[in-house]
Amino acid sequence: MSFSYLTIKQITDGLERKEFSCADIVEYYLNRIEANKDLNAFITLLPERALLEAKKVDQKIQSGQRLKKFEGVPISVKDIILTRGVKATGGSRILENYYAPYDASVVKFLKEEGVIILGKTNCDEFAMGASNENSAFGPVKNPWDKSRVPGGSSGGSAASVAADLCAFSVGTDTGGSIRQPAAFCGVTGLKPTYARVSRHGLMAMTSSLDQAGPFTRTAEEAAQILEVIARPDHYDATLSPQAAEPYSQRLNEPVKNLTIGLPKEYFGNGLDQEIKSAIQAAVKEFKKLGVKIKKVSLPHTAYSLAVYYVILPAEVSSNLARYDGIRYGSPSKAAGEGLAVESAGLRSRGQATGDDRHFCFIGRLSGRLL
Repeated sequence: MSFSYLTIKQITDGLERKEFSCADIVEYYLNRIEANKDLNAFITLLPERALLEAKKVDQKIQSGQRLKKFEGVPISVKDIILTRGVKATGGSRILENYYAPYDASVVKFLKEEGVIILGKTNCDEFAMGASNENSAFGPVKNPWDKSRVPGGSSGGSAASVAADLCAFSVGTDTGGSIRQPAAFCGVTGLKPTYARVSRHGLMAMTSSLDQAGPFTRTAEEAAQILEVIARPDHYDATLSPQAAEPYSQRLNEPVKNLTIGLPKEYFGNGLDQEIKSAIQAAVKEFKKLGVKIKKVSLPHTAYSLAVYYVILPAEVSSNLARYDGIRYGSPSKAAGEGLAVESAGLRSRGQATGDDRHFCFIGRLSGRLL
């Protein structure tokens, strides 16, 4: 049978019915990754580990045991999300030899449901970028047109789903890093509401904005994954105490009488005509389904970008100060030259982080000048 672009349900149902083995589906994805390695979607691959886990799933099936929700489903994880015993580079050379000592909560929750992690996906360095050209391990290409970018910073995750290199992927979104690459690559991407999903084990960029979320083929799959990762977690003090809803069970509810607001400020100068036409076409479809469309005003929209560029660099400079070659990261070659601790840290950052930066964190430039 063809494994091309199988949904999560097709994989889990096929395994339960013994239409194929878990080893078969893992080998299919590993072969796809090898055949499409020019996309540069992955930083780290785990073929031996994935095949070993697949054999365990097959043994479980043969013994008649019931599989967990995502058991045997091969996935990828953005390299800014910690996975125990696996390299976690954050797309940066300063962490190229760093191995995560524990699982991020989202990874832990997915592992508890039986996923098989094929590898860690490429991303803009420390999630700073919108094109996935700013990774220390090279740019990711868009699977549909390799002359174009896949979007960022979770471009590797989006590309891995679009190119059928895994069943689904987990990325992170601060100011669009799931939503934008999902749009560029033609897959479904979801940034959950802040505090819905634990940030524990994510390399923090902008703590008050970062969220982990899925890349999938369908909205139904995104809902199913959100049900798994939106769990209570005492490691994240900002997490909402409110229980997650049964999202997937509500997908077939009628949308009649729902109201969608269209902010007038979003239709100003700079909006591409094709995008505007696509939105207008979607509005017509919603109206046919009985949805009420209401024009609204969000007058503070004009200040949003300015506010973003105040909050983000301030939090980035704080969060990334830890990568000094002492606590985390590779030390500078000049670390033993008698420099003070602070100066050695600045130089380590200056030598090990990239030049093509959408943002730069405090210390990189000064580190190069020391």
